[in-house]
Amino acid sequence: MALHGFSGGSGMIETYFSTDSLSSPNALLWSLILGLIFGFILERAGFASSRRLSGIFYFKDMSVLKVMFTAVLICAAGLSIFRATGMITAETLYLLPTILAPQILGGFLFGIGFVMSGWCPGTAAVGFATGSIDSVVFLVGAFIGGLFFNEIYPSLTYIRSLGNYQTSTIHEFLGMTQQAFLILFTMAGIMAFWISEIVENKSAGKPAQYGLNSNRSLKLLSILLLFLAIANIALVKNHDNPDNPTPASAEIQSDNSSELNENSLLKAIDSGLDHISPSELAENMMNAKPMLLIDLRDSNEFNSYHIPGAVNLRPDKVEQHLRETAINSDSLIVLYSNGMVHPAQTRDSLSRRGFSNLKILTDGLQGFLKECLMPSSLRKTPVTDEERIKIDKWRKFFSGPRIQNIQPDSSSIHSPDAPSKAASVNILLTPPTHPGVSFPLTEPSLIDAEWLARHLEMKNITILDLRPQPDYNSGHIPGSLSLNPENLRSNIQGVPASLLPAKSISLLLSYMGISDQSNIILIHGGKVQDSTLMAIALERVGHIRYAILDGGYQAWIANSGKTDKIVPQVESTEYTIKNESDQFTVRRLEVSEISRKGYLIDARPRDYYMGEKSEEARAGHIPGAVNRPYSNDTQTINGAVYFKPATELSKTYTDVEKAVAGNMNTAVYCRTGHQASQSWFILTRLLSLKNIKWYDGSWTDWAADPELKTE
Repeated sequence: MALHGFSGGSGMIETYFSTDSLSSPNALLWSLILGLIFGFILERAGFASSRRLSGIFYFKDMSVLKVMFTAVLICAAGLSIFRATGMITAETLYLLPTILAPQILGGFLFGIGFVMSGWCPGTAAVGFATGSIDSVVFLVGAFIGGLFFNEIYPSLTYIRSLGNYQTSTIHEFLGMTQQAFLILFTMAGIMAFWISEIVENKSAGKPAQYGLNSNRSLKLLSILLLFLAIANIALVKNHDNPDNPTPASAEIQSDNSSELNENSLLKAIDSGLDHISPSELAENMMNAKPMLLIDLRDSNEFNSYHIPGAVNLRPDKVEQHLRETAINSDSLIVLYSNGMVHPAQTRDSLSRRGFSNLKILTDGLQGFLKECLMPSSLRKTPVTDEERIKIDKWRKFFSGPRIQNIQPDSSSIHSPDAPSKAASVNILLTPPTHPGVSFPLTEPSLIDAEWLARHLEMKNITILDLRPQPDYNSGHIPGSLSLNPENLRSNIQGVPASLLPAKSISLLLSYMGISDQSNIILIHGGKVQDSTLMAIALERVGHIRYAILDGGYQAWIANSGKTDKIVPQVESTEYTIKNESDQFTVRRLEVSEISRKGYLIDARPRDYYMGEKSEEARAGHIPGAVNRPYSNDTQTINGAVYFKPATELSKTYTDVEKAVAGNMNTAVYCRTGHQASQSWFILTRLLSLKNIKWYDGSWTDWAADPELKTE
């Protein structure tokens, strides 16, 4: 975790993780500073010596155990205090997913390496800085091991997911509160300190009681750690009993019954009554049982897909919403996220504040999609006729164009994307289809998985898989060729990440055995813009015989499409460029003119447009540009990313259509042209608007020129 700043006047600390800025220059700078400080401390503590580090294995020097235990205990206590006082929330912290098999195996291999070498990666870096030769040997071995792991990574699919408990914590696994676990963990740490002291003294030939009688610093450290652990309990108790009055409709219990409420929660956890299964939730929704369904994920994930009827609230906003909303006493409150940790933490907090009738969705949203919405034909185990009927019923209910919100008193529930007068959610779970596309292709098109399945064996068809290489290696559509979209870009005349010239693109196509008569099918993973960037490249050389598989590879899998791991062999061709095909790419001077007299679209996320985030020379946007985030034009259905229907896109781009009709020059840009390629494809090929320009260098190019104005 890295601290980023305070949020407004609330006193809450934001982290680089919570603000999605881990890759920002500021975060990298702090990483460097903290790394140098950490390395300096390690060196001063004597950890630049493998002899001292390996002393723990001979029971001669227990410094490693003492230092690590101290760091973990103080960090755990500090984080718990920060959370208890509301300075941070669970959502601001990154919790590593618990996947037992690879983590146990990785820990075992790490331990072997530590015993054999006397180094771990951090201390080896310190040793290298001090000129230790054996640390250099260790680092070289680690580098070679990393290369080897990279090569075998695709073949480790099974073990990588074995024992996946999503994001779990030890205290939840043991069924106890965080504060109780912290007390036990602190006592265990203190005991380890004193045992280590005795072991060291015996190894040095000192009396067994020497450390117990004379080590004043260890006594002070023990007292400090116990104080921090106990302080957590007092802080949590104080924080969980605010002075503000509670409405009766929320069923808040009095302070005198807080202990009873805690016991009730523990009993519910022990019996599993605090959970609701995906199938039970589905049945309750179909039977219109009164409930409040709360989605705890961030707004981007919520807008991509959520269970119909859910309200999007961050964990720290749930209590306020419940207090302000009239909730009937018999109404169920269901919390869910991608996994179960954040809902469990939110439930615990609400329960301690007196709220009852709380449940968390078993296995989170992923469990709901898998249990209720996955087609019977795609399930790993056969289903009975009775189960198939039930699954079809759920899929039909949740796949309607619109579904009524079944929340109690829905007029008082605020959902970011719900209409103000009607409590309904516009969620379409049925993947779109694209009938009527001919073969051979005659123009840029969108196709569906069924179309591709029918034409897969046709001659003169080339499938380009634009997913990362490891994903391609793990399985791909038969006959497809792997192509990294970044191979389409380079530094052109000083502008990084620019699309290659037409001649370079034609050479790349030639090497892949593609001719100007090839029917090219573009397959993306989770990024539609990968396909549209390739589409832009094809348009640059005048190739319009291409189609994008709507939904990409996930849509193919959802349609039970065939896959294999065979890399096809192709013969090179000589691709013929259609001259002067690229009439749509614009440069800095033309964009400057369009910003003054035309219509300019910024396809970046809102925070980049507003200058709140930036990865370029300057923050902000081109003067006069209108923000239309590229992510608003797609929808995620069962894990696959599709374009929104053209009718819906046309409504949202009405102003662009008017600008084009008025003969206004129109252009799109983003950071590097990647995201804007999606906007260009939508406007040009899906909405058939003419003369839409694409700014290749985009904000990277514009922001680097100090003479150009920004807003």
